[in-house]
Amino acid sequence: MPNNNQYPTSWWAPNEIITDRISLTTTDLILGDYNTSIVLYSPIDVLRLTTTGNKPNSSNTDYLTIHKFNILP
Repeated sequence: MPNNNQYPTSWWAPNEIITDRISLTTTDLILGDYNTSIVLYSPIDVLRLTTTGNKPNSSNTDYLTIHKFNILP
């Protein structure tokens, strides 16, 4: 949850841009391509919510890829 777990989705306004900073340790990753994705869950039944921002014809409609990166030698 953004803002150090202090900004729940129920407070978000339509079309609001939400930012959150996190740190990821990549020292143990093997060389290759990676995706950073987000998933939103319903607070009532903890089911993954459907997204609308994925590319057409994608079968993955319950997450959004927000960044791609690769680990090089």
